Amino acid sequence: MTVLKRMTALILILVMVLSLAACGGGDKDNEAKDTLVFGSSWADATSLDPALDGSSKSMYIICQLYDPLFYYDDEDGIIPAIAESYEISEDGMEYTIKIRDNAYFHDGSKIMASDVVFTLLRATESAAQVKYASNIANAEVVDDSTVKVTLKVEFAPFIKYLSGIYVVSEKAITEMGDRYGVDGVVGSGPYMLKEWKVGEYTLMEAFPDYWRGETPIKYLKVIGIVDASSMLIALETGDVDLTYNVSANDLELIKNNPDLKLYTKETSHMFWFLTNNTTFPFNNKLLRQAVNYACNKEDILQAEKKGWGSLVDTNYMLAPQSFGYTTNEKVENYPYDPEKAKELLVEAGYPDGFEFTINALQGWGDNAAFALQENLKAVGITANVELIEDSVSFDNIAALTYQMDVMGTNDRFLDADMLYDRYHTGSGNNQVGYSNPEFDKIIESARAEQDPDKRTELYDQAVAILKEDACVIPCYFETYFAASSADLKGYDLESNIHYRNFWGFSFEE
Repeated sequence: MTVLKRMTALILILVMVLSLAACGGGDKDNEAKDTLVFGSSWADATSLDPALDGSSKSMYIICQLYDPLFYYDDEDGIIPAIAESYEISEDGMEYTIKIRDNAYFHDGSKIMASDVVFTLLRATESAAQVKYASNIANAEVVDDSTVKVTLKVEFAPFIKYLSGIYVVSEKAITEMGDRYGVDGVVGSGPYMLKEWKVGEYTLMEAFPDYWRGETPIKYLKVIGIVDASSMLIALETGDVDLTYNVSANDLELIKNNPDLKLYTKETSHMFWFLTNNTTFPFNNKLLRQAVNYACNKEDILQAEKKGWGSLVDTNYMLAPQSFGYTTNEKVENYPYDPEKAKELLVEAGYPDGFEFTINALQGWGDNAAFALQENLKAVGITANVELIEDSVSFDNIAALTYQMDVMGTNDRFLDADMLYDRYHTGSGNNQVGYSNPEFDKIIESARAEQDPDKRTELYDQAVAILKEDACVIPCYFETYFAASSADLKGYDLESNIHYRNFWGFSFEE
């Protein structure tokens, strides 16, 4: 880090520390004992209603305020949460779910089966959660602690998907209406909302009646620091206790600092380029194939992550950890082949290339975008890189008003059914406008198939179609980094970092 950059970062941190002192209450020594400060890339959530916003910037906070029926992670699989057990009917169409007796909302009221039914039915109409609830035909109360859910079709990974739906209070949402998530929330998770200062921080307090017991650290504060160098300084000074905003350039500094702890993990989180299949130039399959061949994925990985990660060399979209992952030439990723890219440009009628814009975020995806820009320049394609705010990027992607954008996707449930969410015609998370009736038919059959071997065969067919259509540019699976103060206990790095709650953490005395 240059001296000038370091001094600039120090000034930014000084401003941040003064702000924290003004809003946090108490001196630093006291805060270090009862407050965990989590440094995020974003200052706060877009909404605190889980039905309205499922973006990473919001999930860091939502996962502290709410619990799902079940947790799911890549190591322990399905873990009971608000639901303590479930049974499946012989035909696989009905799930009977038992709610634990000691689960309460933050207003002190007991979580009832009616709240769960309300939550599930609300999720079927929620832009943020419909991807988890799209196969729910109905949910009904059996008794105060039992819910019966009826599916539209058999769906093998259904319980995994319930981990994406956070249980909310019917009474609170009915009373607050549109103001819920703005004026306040009534959560079901390990922390209660204490103060939300938009653009600055979110402060939460441990819920004493949480079903797993009150978490040891009384307060949790989420603050935003975009610059990774500034985040490192905040860690070094003790003003941040935990962060995922760690630069590969700073790993040795963190390793060699006895006051800090570094965490690394190979994950299923994929970096890729979205290509808008509904507009020029990527409404042309030959041009999509051309940019796939022109993209040197190794260059992208080096530029963005200094080589920390693994290339997507097969299965086109699925992570090696995922159910349905196989390796055969039909599902291999596009190799780097600039000569083949040039041939496809000629075949498509663009022998001299074409021009388009790549959107990227400052500090995330921008280095990858510039690397791809150079790759494409070598085959005659002009890519203009435009750095935009994350909110603008999200809006553009949702409205399909972009040409190419950067994206990170975590295969949250490690199941090939994620392909339905991403690429089925009209799916709420189909962010590239992709549509192929043959693919739709296969992926619908795959999610209803109960035989694992038959499901895998169907997913192979589906992935082969996606690969042929070249609907996106998959690049690499990330190695995640996290760093914390050395005295933080109970934390370990997981693939699903956006959905991790901080219950059970403590500071060493």
